[in-house]
Amino acid sequence: DGETFNVRIQAHAGQTVIVLWEAMMGSLVWFVLLVVVAQLWMKSTVNAILLPLGQIEDQLYEIIVGRFNTIKEKPKFQEMLSVVTAVNAMAEKVEAMLTEQSSIVDKLRDEAYIDVVTGLSNRRAFEIRLESIVSDEEAAPHGALLLIRVDGLKAYNEQHGIDAGDELLAEVAKNTRL
Repeated sequence: DGETFNVRIQAHAGQTVIVLWEAMMGSLVWFVLLVVVAQLWMKSTVNAILLPLGQIEDQLYEIIVGRFNTIKEKPKFQEMLSVVTAVNAMAEKVEAMLTEQSSIVDKLRDEAYIDVVTGLSNRRAFEIRLESIVSDEEAAPHGALLLIRVDGLKAYNEQHGIDAGDELLAEVAKNTRL
């Protein structure tokens, strides 16, 4: 019961250094591995963010040249999804506006150069075309001019009404188209 024990501890400094070195190298391997995995994950995440930006840039350049494509692939990130959705909506709206503007321009051109009743070129269109032909010094002059006078048109309009007279002129025009 009153026994005493002596414990003797003997340190081997070289062995301690080796054990610490092996533990540190194992930790370093795990640290490098985690850094590589983190870098790969970051690159993947950044690419996932930048891909829609590249698509948006391409889409905007397409709009500049008159092609109104939309981005079909939806981004994974909500913030980019809202940007892509907005740019797609803008592309569709710009296309609709330009289509409408083009339609209005075509209509105004027709109103400026086409006779409403006959559907034939009016005097303004005739004068522009004649000026173009006459001013082209390299082209050989050619062409024909057909003038049609509808005798008694005024009396016909008075007797049958202007609408009937317009129908008569439209029929004459239809029969004279080349």
